[in-house]
Amino acid sequence: MRPEAGGQSVGLNHAEVPFANTLKEMSLNWAETSPYWKDAARVAFQKAFVDDLLSSARGALKAMGETQRFLERIIRECG
Repeated sequence: MRPEAGGQSVGLNHAEVPFANTLKEMSLNWAETSPYWKDAARVAFQKAFVDDLLSSARGALKAMGETQRFLERIIRECG
């Protein structure tokens, strides 16, 4: 569903789906490196960058969903 107000779309779904797909693809690609990169540098890189990136991206995805539900509620109640 893409609620509209004044002819302008207020939905976030068009951004949420590709973002979620990219996050999933990145996670899978990272997992594919494990058979080839098994040293302490990989562990350090994962802790320093990958874990934070994935955590932040999941948080952003959750916020996008919450914002979408909030916008839909506003439109239902005020529109």
